[in-house]
Amino acid sequence: MTKPVETLNQEEHEELEKIAAKKGDRDLVLILLLGRAGLRIGEAVGLSWGDVTVDRKVSRWVSVPGALAKRGRGRTIPMDDRLHTALLSHATAEAARLGELDEAWPVARTLRRHGPMTERNGRRIVHALSDSALGRRIHPHVLRHTFATRLMKVTSLRTVQELLGHKHVSSTQIYTHVSQADMQDAVRSAFGRKKAGSRALEGTEEEPG
Repeated sequence: MTKPVETLNQEEHEELEKIAAKKGDRDLVLILLLGRAGLRIGEAVGLSWGDVTVDRKVSRWVSVPGALAKRGRGRTIPMDDRLHTALLSHATAEAARLGELDEAWPVARTLRRHGPMTERNGRRIVHALSDSALGRRIHPHVLRHTFATRLMKVTSLRTVQELLGHKHVSSTQIYTHVSQADMQDAVRSAFGRKKAGSRALEGTEEEPG
């Protein structure tokens, strides 16, 4: 049996984003790109402003170029309101620091230079934020798993496959195991031990003939 992937529950996810927001726009955007757009860490740190803007205005889509994506499978991902708002704030702050934003500049840059951060830099940020928010370190890919798992509750496997940029649907099927665990929990909740006081209701109705 395939081992379920590690994910964050909703409370943990919200706490991580809360701590990232306190740290600053750049760190929040990085966490949101991983957890609300499902990017791999290399994709998130490699994005340029041209990948999230149209006519120098923040778009409603994240365009992951093939040069960044695994196996060259570029894709376009819609932003939710939280990510869009964070990018707007980050873009405004960056323009104030650096002048008019250049589309070639990285969205998540190191604080000392205009260049993009490395994957190692990105992992360190996620490690530090998760240590603070959750009391443990998580790998950036846990946020991608969380993104996929939440989507599996509301949409099709095929849609999740496209959003993640998987070439084969078998790569996406690992998230069906999490959904099966959720179904087990639901059945156990429905048919497990009854709460105190519920016994008074038993036997009050006749069984259908």
